[in-house]
Amino acid sequence: MTFDPIGFLGRLAVGAGFAAAVTASILSFLALRRPRLAAIGWRAFQAAAVTVCIASAALLMLILDHRFEYEYIRAYSSRDLPLGLLLSTFYAGQEGSILLWALAVGLIGIGFLTSVRKQGNDAEVTTGYAAVLAFLLLLLLVKSPFAAPDVPLVPRDGRGLNPLLRNFWMQVHPPVLFLGFAAMTPPFALALGALARRRYGGWVISALPWVAGGAAMLGLGIVLGGFWAYETLGWGGWWGWDPVENSSLIPWLVSVSAVHTMLVQKRTGGLVMTNFTLVILAFLAVLYSTFLTRSGVLGEASVHAFVDPGRFTFTLLLLSLFVFTDTGILLLLSRFTNLGTRVLQRRPGLQGVAVLSALVVAPSIPLFAAVSGDLVPVFRVAIQKSPAVWGVFLYPLLGLSSALNATVPLALPAFILELGVLVYTFTARLHPGVSIRSFRFLSRETFLGFGALTLGIFAAAVLFGTSLPVIPHPVIEWINDFLSRTGSLAAVGNTVEPTFYETLGLPLAILMMALTATAVALKWTEDTWAGVARKLTIPLMTAALCSTVLAFAGVREPWMLALGFFAILATAVNARAGWRVLRGEPRYVGAYLSHIGVGALLLGVIGSGFLARSRVLELPEGGRVEALGHVFTYAGYEPIEGGTKFRFKVAVAETGGREADTVGPVMYETWYGGARQVMRIPGIERYWRKDVYIEPHGLTEPAPSGWRAVRFERGVDVPFGGYTIRFHDIESGGAVVSDPFRLAVVFQVTRSGKAPRFLTARKFRGPDGVVDEPARTGEGDLEIVLDGASWDREKKTVESVSARIRNPRATPNRSGRDTLIVQVSVKPFMTLVWAGVALVIAGFVTAGFRRAKDAVRLARRRIEPVEHEVERDVPQLVDVPAGSGPLEGEGNGCPDTARAE
Repeated sequence: MTFDPIGFLGRLAVGAGFAAAVTASILSFLALRRPRLAAIGWRAFQAAAVTVCIASAALLMLILDHRFEYEYIRAYSSRDLPLGLLLSTFYAGQEGSILLWALAVGLIGIGFLTSVRKQGNDAEVTTGYAAVLAFLLLLLLVKSPFAAPDVPLVPRDGRGLNPLLRNFWMQVHPPVLFLGFAAMTPPFALALGALARRRYGGWVISALPWVAGGAAMLGLGIVLGGFWAYETLGWGGWWGWDPVENSSLIPWLVSVSAVHTMLVQKRTGGLVMTNFTLVILAFLAVLYSTFLTRSGVLGEASVHAFVDPGRFTFTLLLLSLFVFTDTGILLLLSRFTNLGTRVLQRRPGLQGVAVLSALVVAPSIPLFAAVSGDLVPVFRVAIQKSPAVWGVFLYPLLGLSSALNATVPLALPAFILELGVLVYTFTARLHPGVSIRSFRFLSRETFLGFGALTLGIFAAAVLFGTSLPVIPHPVIEWINDFLSRTGSLAAVGNTVEPTFYETLGLPLAILMMALTATAVALKWTEDTWAGVARKLTIPLMTAALCSTVLAFAGVREPWMLALGFFAILATAVNARAGWRVLRGEPRYVGAYLSHIGVGALLLGVIGSGFLARSRVLELPEGGRVEALGHVFTYAGYEPIEGGTKFRFKVAVAETGGREADTVGPVMYETWYGGARQVMRIPGIERYWRKDVYIEPHGLTEPAPSGWRAVRFERGVDVPFGGYTIRFHDIESGGAVVSDPFRLAVVFQVTRSGKAPRFLTARKFRGPDGVVDEPARTGEGDLEIVLDGASWDREKKTVESVSARIRNPRATPNRSGRDTLIVQVSVKPFMTLVWAGVALVIAGFVTAGFRRAKDAVRLARRRIEPVEHEVERDVPQLVDVPAGSGPLEGEGNGCPDTARAE
């Protein structure tokens, strides 16, 4: 193929950016001893950021020019895409999404590190920040969107976007989510820098706006994804506990916990080690999210996961997790444990760091080797396919892989040692040099700490359920064996059902709302029971009254009533407090807005989930059907988008209410990926107090003979003659497509108000040809005859069956009108869901801007961090070593000589 300057420019920019980012990280680290190198490191980072912009521009140019000789562009782009969707193919695949993340990290880094340089701690912060950018660019070197094309014939068109992604919200959702991911990098770098310099207070002021802003962006990205699912997937929900959804939720939960505990430190100086830990964990959760969604391990567990990126990329993703995790543990061990501080005192400088590094990193080596698998074949293939000059790098890596394999038998003792190091590091009571004094129980800081702990427990539960695909099978067996010994009927497998998260999340959500209401009613430092009771009296009465209304409205589940009670209580307390703040200092209202939003969101979940009603309806063309308090009229369909899709016109009106509005659910067929798929996009009629959600199931043509041809897909109900019919299971003797064969399909048949029945229809080849054995009801008013089955060779299952159904007693339809089959759901209070999340995000944004002003004032030295205020006697849950010096690290600079406030 001829030389392509744009593709070459993209590859060159990625390589140069990686070299510049590595240089920036190394020089900034050396600048801790030689400050004059800091300026050179800063210039190197700027160069890295510029090269990422160049690489991004090159990829956009190739996409807009339809350069289908590049595999990445061919796989996700096509000529029929409108401009907005065409631009979104930039991040539709693994390579492009990582480039988008690197672009966000680079651009944010320019502004962030510029402000950090004014505070005089840019060297240590730039070290960690540039290392993150270097890692992202290394991934792009290994798996590049600019991979040199090697095709004999350039395709005329590309594969195009997945039909599910051809939605406006998918043009917005991924960029916002990756901005949230990138926003977790500045607080991570600030935490590492503060630990390196032993500055334990001021960094919180600088990091808090980034944590709050990152939580806002992550939350907005998650919500946009939920809105896309609600509008596009046609299943009636907006959150399904999919592993990829959860992988974004985990860093959000951790970052929200960090916001609350950082406020405690900013106010009182407490929870110092907790804040370092949570900020580091928030960033590690982002890395883990990337590992789960882009390593291929969720390929069979999630509909959103990317495909396997290859062993080399998988190994790099895993390595990054180990490297950044060990870095955080090493710094926490060296600063907040008796062992760490003594080692550094006795062996100052690199000797002490080397001893502690051996303690932390040594156990990680066999663990990494065990999880990553045998890498020797990977490098052997790379050596065979690469130019000889690359052997300088690849042969040493081949030898290192062999050495790693030799450490695998040590994985179990290494895991035990690693676990011991973690327990020792995070259990401050093991260290004689650490003073722990609790806050007064009845204080805002105590309840904020409890709230953060509750969020952490829920994040850990979501992490466990999401990580099941990567947990070794023997561990899963051990867990199930333990559960069976305790008499539990629960069991875990490759994935868990949504009920797992809902069962754990419901009591935690109730506790969270109770803690939120109490914390807002409490004073800092200490309060009285009488004062708290006085503040909670009116909100408690309001909550009791409103939850009684919920019970009369149909919410009978005790847990749901409890959730409603405490959600209303938290909303009332925060509304009352927020109103007083709004009249005095509006810029302080952010926290109250977010808390009100969470309460509204939970009330919306209760209303839309437990007060919702649903029915499958048959809508004959031109006819009126009344159900669920509404009148539905089907007025035919119209082709859209060049005849590739069909919109079905359904008029919806409240019974005796306002004039009907027409909604347009859409159905169409696609062969994306080589398999036939029927796509269904719901129509939604929105009222201020409810949504009417119309999911199309199918269109039946007139059947003068009385037979109706139907394709039954798993999980889709088909109404007919007063029955609801569902493809339940299948039994086959021999392959479905072989001859002879035997096919038996079990249908679940339900009539309103009665228990479901199971009928079996059979089709087999006998001596005289094909024999049909229809399934019939005992009443003789339903008959099902099999026509065939659709066999999925990859999944090795039958995904759909074709059949004919009729009511032998009914008069055949000779009207000549089509019938649209839809599932209609009325979802009360859906408005509260979207309004709630909007308030949560608005609250975080408001708080982020206010905290940003504090950070600017700190940079200008107009305020002093809490760490200097050492004479105040503020009781706290301190996890900082006690001593005689300020937390700034004066004297010998070791934290075990610092005084706990």
